[in-house]
Amino acid sequence: MEIRIGPPVSGENYFARPDIEELLRRKLGRGNVSFMAARRTGKTSLLRRLVDEAPDTTPHFLINLEKCTTPEHWLAEMVAPVLGERGRWGRALDRCREPLRKIEGLEFPGIGKVRFRGTDWRDASATFLDTLIAHAQPVVFLLDEFPILVDEMARQDVDRCRAMLRWFREWQQRTFDAGIRFLVTGSIGLDGVVKRYGLWDAVNQLERAELPPLEPEQGIAFLLRLSSDNGVALDEPRARVILDLVGAPWPYFLQIFVAQLRDHAPDPDRADLERIYQERMIGAGRDQHVDHMWERLRRVFEPSEERLAKDVLKVVARADEGLTRRALEATARRAVEDRGTDFDEELWRFVFQVLEHDGYLAAVPVAVPGGGDGPVRFRFFSNLLRDCWRRHYA
Repeated sequence: MEIRIGPPVSGENYFARPDIEELLRRKLGRGNVSFMAARRTGKTSLLRRLVDEAPDTTPHFLINLEKCTTPEHWLAEMVAPVLGERGRWGRALDRCREPLRKIEGLEFPGIGKVRFRGTDWRDASATFLDTLIAHAQPVVFLLDEFPILVDEMARQDVDRCRAMLRWFREWQQRTFDAGIRFLVTGSIGLDGVVKRYGLWDAVNQLERAELPPLEPEQGIAFLLRLSSDNGVALDEPRARVILDLVGAPWPYFLQIFVAQLRDHAPDPDRADLERIYQERMIGAGRDQHVDHMWERLRRVFEPSEERLAKDVLKVVARADEGLTRRALEATARRAVEDRGTDFDEELWRFVFQVLEHDGYLAAVPVAVPGGGDGPVRFRFFSNLLRDCWRRHYA
């Protein structure tokens, strides 16, 4: 297993998540799925695994919608892989290619490239899906960064965006019996986007699935395999120290830690592990992901929402055990009132939901003396993010 920090992985570099893979297959077997997960959680690698392991009779297409800004662009991105497929799914799609090439408004500027120049994308989209129903085996479309497309479209024209989503809902129903499935995914929460623009009713038919971090024992296995393959002397006790330092064992953060060990302490003792964490992981050379998460707040929030989010996150960063939802709301209320403005409960609920679903906050039950769990507290998504936030922003 190579150290791969950032890009999606596959083959020998992929650490299997069979429980999550099977969950998604099962959900797709009975309907369409919303699978949202924050950046750097391994979502895209997992989706590529679904593509690689898909049956020869069921084409799976992973489509990145991040750069799409119109339904016409989305349509072209869905048609392109179907027309361009010449690999193991080619025979399953042979019968539908010629009818697709006759769709009015579709142009083919190059191999594997499609654009739509017509006047009615809904008619063209209906013809596309009707053709798949009539001529193809079941097909699964994995639509990555779907919330970004929805957000961008709603910013331009919310009524047009609503029409697109209603079309999408209708076609999920019409293609169901043919085995055509859609999995929408993204690194920003779909719920927050659709609620902002009043579009919730257009996507509430999707069954949800979540991507949790590795279980502790999976995290240990990941660290031992990665370190062994990259010349780092790590045993189980030292691997557990790394998990304690990093917190939730997301593979991305574990990759960063092992990379630092390989470069600076290939045979570490506990002091080395703590030094690497403090100096290399959260020090001046901190990972770009942390800065991205700070700047990203400006992308997903309006200015007043961004201020509120940063106020809350700064307080959470200083609370090792996290805060209850009631305490978070009290913090938000004080911050707003200190600026001389009225507290808007609806705005707060929106900000809180985005922070919880977009990779900032995680709900953690806190054990109480005598056994059992106390009130759920909200902490940072990972210790690494919390400690970087505490040092550089709080």
